[in-house]
Amino acid sequence: MSFAELESPFTPGVPVDPHLFVGREAQVHRLLDAVKMARGGNFQIAYVSGERGVGKSSLAKAVLHLAEARLNAAVARANLGGVTDFAGLGLCALEAAARDNESRPWGARLLKVFGDRIERVGALGVDFKIKMPQRDLSAAGRNLPGEMAGLLRKIGGDRAPMVLALDDINGLADRPEFAHWIKSAVEHAADRRGQIPVLLILVGLEKRRLQMMRHNPSVGRVFQPTLFVEPWTPDETREFFRRGFASGGRRLSAADLRECVKFSGGFPIVAQEIGRAVWNCMRAGEPGALRQGLADAADAIGLLSGWAKMSRNQAHRSILAKAVGLSGAASARSFSRRDLLEKGKLSEAEKSGLDAFFRRARKLGAIVPDEEGGRGACRFPTMLHALYFQMSAVRQTSKRKSGRDN
Repeated sequence: MSFAELESPFTPGVPVDPHLFVGREAQVHRLLDAVKMARGGNFQIAYVSGERGVGKSSLAKAVLHLAEARLNAAVARANLGGVTDFAGLGLCALEAAARDNESRPWGARLLKVFGDRIERVGALGVDFKIKMPQRDLSAAGRNLPGEMAGLLRKIGGDRAPMVLALDDINGLADRPEFAHWIKSAVEHAADRRGQIPVLLILVGLEKRRLQMMRHNPSVGRVFQPTLFVEPWTPDETREFFRRGFASGGRRLSAADLRECVKFSGGFPIVAQEIGRAVWNCMRAGEPGALRQGLADAADAIGLLSGWAKMSRNQAHRSILAKAVGLSGAASARSFSRRDLLEKGKLSEAEKSGLDAFFRRARKLGAIVPDEEGGRGACRFPTMLHALYFQMSAVRQTSKRKSGRDN
């Protein structure tokens, strides 16, 4: 198969495939230790935390893959985006258990357990819909550890434990009731020690974990382990691109690789977009595939966020690029109006529009106050914001060079 016919290995928006997973060795080992604890029948809850786009879901997916391959676990991953109650939790968890295990050797036994409560949906019937009354779904959600342990017993064989990743718990974490449930679930499981071989891996933002701790301070001691996922190191980012392009028999030049690493900023979500965009430009045989790919990646990230609104105004776009230069995209340090006036090398037009820029940037959430930076200091909400605005400048340069600037 020629390179032009190969499908891109870069898949923005979904967890990275295990063969492209890099770094995170310490976090992987700690989660696998939790799997081993659960295998003995001791219920565990772990929390994977970090900024948006830093690779929390990919870490969870990699651990599920290893837990099944190395530790004989039954695994499932439920996306809880938009779920705000226990009925939704029960529904997503049961559907994930059915969907993710259907093709396994024990899949037929598992589907038999569900019986006529499963309805196949979709044009090819490849997905499931659980048909249960709301009260039963709510009960399943409230007794999730016991529900998963029950499924494990019914499928028989030697599969243990059940490892269930609950991704994007932000909607549930907002409710005090959920924090209290976590604490009570652990206490109830302690009375049945040795009988609940289940590990729940909760995946969410750090502020949601802190929010749950405010609702119930004991929650902080419940999560074993609690992991904060940091951005990739430059070496890890470099390895990600190397593996991805090598899968298609391609190799980036050292200079192009440095640019990909630089603009990714250690964020897997950005690296995925850059990888896909550059791959597509290379496959299409476009000249300057790297620079055009970076520009296309910036467009893609902008379309998925509200940040693009700031970049549509030429004057604001120019000020943003200078703000990124002052703050440093790799560290997202604070900057102020005074910094921009004294060090930003603003034009007279930019100076006159600076107050309007700050008002609009704050309104759109492109910048936020930085209390630690002193009076008048602000910063980008995440490094991802700074990287996006930096890439936007590359996009505009690329369009001008190619005659496509609008």
